[in-house]
Formats: sequence, structure tokens, C-alpha cells
Amino acid sequence: TTPIETAAGMAFPFRTAVLLSSIGKIGGALLQYVATKYLLSSYARRKMKNNDWMDKIRGSFRHHPYGVALIWRFGPLPEFVKNVCPALVPALRTRYQTAA
Repeated sequence: TTPIETAAGMAFPFRTAVLLSSIGKIGGALLQYVATKYLLSSYARRKMKNNDWMDKIRGSFRHHPYGVALIWRFGPLPEFVKNVCPALVPALRTRYQTAA
């Protein structure tokens, strides 16, 4: 996404570029999360039923939801991983649910 953001910064005035880039990034992330959560989650969960990594991710979200949410958001992970993996974790029933 860096080349596209750089091109948008050069093609538009600063405020317009920031606005368009923000709308694109937030909209794309939201669309990817919602599509995974509501359209692809049952298929993906079936495929990764016995996957050790998904078990570890699920356990981490269950035991430390706030810390894991921060690590996922600000860690050096690809955007795809940041949006898709949390969508495959069942909804948390804790006070930190909104953070995760």
C-alpha cells in the first residue's frame, strides 16, 4: 500500500490525500474483517480445525484480550493477518471485548 499512498500524496493536496488514504485503509480493513467474520469464517474454521497456530491465537485472545489486541494492531504483522485472524476467533465475553 505504500506506493499507492505515496502516489495519492503527490496527486492530491495534503488534506485530501490524508482523507482519501484514511477512508481507503479503514474501509478496506473493515470490509476484509466483516467478509472474513460473516462470510468465510465457517469455511476457514473447518480448514484450520487442528491447526496449532490457530489454537495458540484463540488461547491468547481468551486469556489476554486487551494486550493481544494491542499487539495485533501495532505489531509488525501484515495487514491481511491483522484483519483476518481476529475475525476467526470466537467473540469474547469479557469487559475487554470491544478492544479485541
